[in-house]
Amino acid sequence: MDIATFFTDPARLLALSALGYIVVVSVLTYLAFATDKRRAEAGDRRVPAATLLLLVSLGGWPGAKLAQLRLRHQNRERRFRLLLNLCGLLLPIWVSAALTQDVAWAALADQATTSVQGFLADASGDSAQKPALPRRFGPGSDE
Repeated sequence: MDIATFFTDPARLLALSALGYIVVVSVLTYLAFATDKRRAEAGDRRVPAATLLLLVSLGGWPGAKLAQLRLRHQNRERRFRLLLNLCGLLLPIWVSAALTQDVAWAALADQATTSVQGFLADASGDSAQKPALPRRFGPGSDE
């Protein structure tokens, strides 16, 4: 398989896009956790927990867990840990739903492209490539 075919397959392109999105959001989430940790140690105004959880729910769960483990941040608050892990359980469901939905759209787009190509062949008068029409039943039919 050559590289052009690899990147033009809609399912692969979508999977790579989803992976790239999760990586970017995870890096941003890790940076937000690191900023919150630095501000907590300095006694400054902290990043709201709702903002951190929003980033986690948007796909930044891997970055949040990494920050939680490496920076030892947000480990004590039980409610926050519970919500963080719940978002982690929902991430695979969210990604699989997005991938499934887009693959269905890609299949629909392929079908539409085939239909348009058939229509254009009919309009050009190319009778060799005309698709067979279904038989019609009911009033006004020959049978």
